[in-house]
Amino acid sequence: MAGDPFVATTHVALRLQAEAEGHAWRYLPNASVLTAAPGLLGLQSYRFGRTVSLPFPEPGFAPTSPIEGIRGNLERRLHTLVLLDLRPAEGRFLTATEGLRLLAERDPRSTATGPESPVGVVARLGTDSARAWYGPRRRLLEEEFGPPLHALVVPSEPLHFEEEAAVRRWRLPG
Repeated sequence: MAGDPFVATTHVALRLQAEAEGHAWRYLPNASVLTAAPGLLGLQSYRFGRTVSLPFPEPGFAPTSPIEGIRGNLERRLHTLVLLDLRPAEGRFLTATEGLRLLAERDPRSTATGPESPVGVVARLGTDSARAWYGPRRRLLEEEFGPPLHALVVPSEPLHFEEEAAVRRWRLPG
């Protein structure tokens, strides 16, 4: 299982409900996207603001709260981890490409995620096939990120000189 299950408030609520009903449980955390994404990209974890989640689009449901969260973090000069929706029971995982397109659709003025805005993509954290990419949103839309799980990182600029050196490894040409 990927991740630390009790980072999600929904999972904590399920644990509390299970305890209230007399059920036992064991805690076996794995690496968390909250630390693994900054670590792989080389971004300083204490420069991250509020994490946002990007849900699957549904008819009549296109929340702008992820854009507002990114915008708020950028105003504070903080990076944003963007978690992408997943529905494993349905075999559905929002991909980085879909997430980048949704951000563009929900931010038509491109105030937080314009075509030239830098974005980091991480895929399959905690596995041998983990990868990262870094570049302008328009350029990332041309990439193939492979199988899920994916997450996005919207960095605040300017990057610290060590962050800049670290993301250079993942930076796409052009």
